[in-house]
Amino acid sequence: MNINMRALVLFLAMMTSHLGHAAEPLQTFGISLLQPQEVFQSRVQSVEALATYIKSVQRVTNDFLSAQPHGQPTNGFIVLAVRPGQQSRVWLDLKPEFPAQAAAQLKTAIGRSQPLIVNHGPVVFAISVGIWGGSASTAKMPAPSEFAVAAKATGRPLEVGDLVERIWND
Repeated sequence: MNINMRALVLFLAMMTSHLGHAAEPLQTFGISLLQPQEVFQSRVQSVEALATYIKSVQRVTNDFLSAQPHGQPTNGFIVLAVRPGQQSRVWLDLKPEFPAQAAAQLKTAIGRSQPLIVNHGPVVFAISVGIWGGSASTAKMPAPSEFAVAAKATGRPLEVGDLVERIWND
């Protein structure tokens, strides 16, 4: 079953406009699809399943951050990939970077969220976030360091789904 991309974009815009309150450590500024609409549309079964997954990731992230000592204002992206079989991966592109241990713990916590069901290959998207009062990132797209390393190793441009599969298998 294909989803209507216009409905998806409107739904996600509506969803993110109500997320994050001043007292919460996590603010969500938007969702970016990192693949062409046709690819995303053919692989995601429903807007509702995507929304449920995003809300779960936001809740887990907020809970994790609430349990941490208040840090410096941070912004950037939580990058998520889901492939068939409900397998997921998480990358962080935050400025300033989280300490390695906290980043690993956050990625593990997010990784426990039940991913949505996708078909015919991975879907990759990012949640634009501000943490502890951080403003929206000025970057248009996320650039996790793992993506740059993998892209450089191939020596040629890759579609983000192919890049994610390469990283996943390493």
